[in-house]
Amino acid sequence: TIITDGIYLLESRCKKEKIEVVQSFEKQLPMVFANPVQLNQIVVNLCVNSIQAMPGGGKLILHTHSNEQNVMLVIQDTGAGISEDHLSKVFNPFFTTKDSETNTGLGLSVVHGIVSSYNGIINVESNLGIGTRFEIAFPIIK
Repeated sequence: TIITDGIYLLESRCKKEKIEVVQSFEKQLPMVFANPVQLNQIVVNLCVNSIQAMPGGGKLILHTHSNEQNVMLVIQDTGAGISEDHLSKVFNPFFTTKDSETNTGLGLSVVHGIVSSYNGIINVESNLGIGTRFEIAFPIIK
């Protein structure tokens, strides 16, 4: 519900930008400890970045699944991608490759901080011209 609420706010923008939103969620995810407002912030931040990376349209994929230890959230796009030399810096505060007048470079740093505060892990993979994939793993409450 938190994920669908977050993407709901962005659906009209996606439609306008010719971005197809594909959602695939595991039906009965185990419980994790996290603040719903902060989870929404993660979804919105990552989706906005994806939308900005696809000015000519593309596909935004949101997917959840789980294993015995974690619940995973995957947000993936078919956008411009992130260069190898920038990939290691994306979670650094104030790092941005966008127009610095309108972007602070704090979005991914905030996302990383939220994920870390819940003992989660965030990984990013990217290929220039192909897209970017963020996978977040939150520990399951035992």
